[in-house]
Amino acid sequence: MSKISFEITELGHPIESTYDYLVKLLQERPSLPSGTVIHTDYQTAGRGQLNNSWFSSPRLNALPSIYLRLDRPLQQIWSISEATALAVYKSYKEQLSSEDTIEIKWPNDIFVNGHKIAGILIHNALAEGSVAETIIGIGMNINEEAFPPELPQAISLHLVTGQTYDVKAFLRQMLRHLGEQLARQDYAALHAEYNDLLYQRGIRARYCDVATEEPFEATIQEVSPQGQLVLTTTTGEERRYAFKEIVYL
Repeated sequence: MSKISFEITELGHPIESTYDYLVKLLQERPSLPSGTVIHTDYQTAGRGQLNNSWFSSPRLNALPSIYLRLDRPLQQIWSISEATALAVYKSYKEQLSSEDTIEIKWPNDIFVNGHKIAGILIHNALAEGSVAETIIGIGMNINEEAFPPELPQAISLHLVTGQTYDVKAFLRQMLRHLGEQLARQDYAALHAEYNDLLYQRGIRARYCDVATEEPFEATIQEVSPQGQLVLTTTTGEERRYAFKEIVYL
């Protein structure tokens, strides 16, 4: 795969969501170049997974949405999520001390010291057995100084290290990592690296099966190459879940 050239468009005004802005822009301009990045200093209605909102104060965090045409085979669709999560992971890892713990929480949240520091939202459009288009929305907490009480799990890089960062420089570095990770051809190695960084892997914890509403204890073994979370229950039963089919308790 050839190297991706990213072009950042900085919006000089608040918008509801860079993700929604990019979707609308793509409808108006179907020939939008791959590598287009929309960024703003402030979103009034940022989007997270499962229709959740994304909290961010003005000018303190990186909130990009990225358009890509990767033409990747359908059987490798999960590698896009893995590459994106690893790119964000590496961007934070460079700024942390050896005493800090940073992990990837399936499917693609980044956790530092047990708290959520970044979230990723990915939409893939399919055509003729391949991934034709991808939109990636990322919320990266960088200089946020405080979060509302209803977000007890949230944290920022500033709250971890006590330092203040150049948000746009952090974004550019993340895009460099993203280009490198998406260009990797050894998908098995990419997948193994993702699994090595998996949050709660090998630790017994409580979960809930969304379909049956059954709470249960299990241990995460891995994420499959298709993106399913693979767990073993306390009775030795193996269970596999796709996104939205299981909840961490």
